[in-house]
Amino acid sequence: MDRSSARFLIGSLVLLAAALSLEGCGPARGVITSSGVTVPSAARGIPSSGPVQPIDFRHNIHAGQYRIPCLYCHAYADKSPVANIPAVSVCMNCHKFVNGSTPEFDKQIQSVRDYFTRGEPIPWVSVYRLPDHAFFNHKRHVKAGLECQACHGPVETMERVYKYSSLKMGWCVKCHKANLHNTKFAASIDCYTCHR
Repeated sequence: MDRSSARFLIGSLVLLAAALSLEGCGPARGVITSSGVTVPSAARGIPSSGPVQPIDFRHNIHAGQYRIPCLYCHAYADKSPVANIPAVSVCMNCHKFVNGSTPEFDKQIQSVRDYFTRGEPIPWVSVYRLPDHAFFNHKRHVKAGLECQACHGPVETMERVYKYSSLKMGWCVKCHKANLHNTKFAASIDCYTCHR
């Protein structure tokens, strides 16, 4: 074995040992969803920690009050690794006709219309960002029956979306461990599953 291969092997073993010592990598506990998938209950989000967006989009109105399904706006979550941030044209499907219930909401909706008229995307600020060395596939998780709230929390109650779950390696590994023997949606704890 050459020196670089030995270094890689030792580094991999050190990372594996570190991962197993992370909080959340112990015995699997959590909530079993309607699809039979177990999700760890390790929410740590702070509502005031959500980034200020260029438009005051309120999930509690859209997903809560009006019960617009997550997949209406985040249309690729069940089709690709990326859930996508909706194009302003998706907003305009409704806001061609729908005005705000208050003058402030009317002002926000006019901003959406202005972006659309100028042909510019709304410069949304990312709430969740995984490191470049981590791979996550929304499609596989949605197809396994996980509801968006399992990871993103009760988005339908949030005025401003904030990072609800840590999405740290230990939290993800805990969920995968809990579902290793799920007969319908078996998870993997192979490193390559998330690190490519």
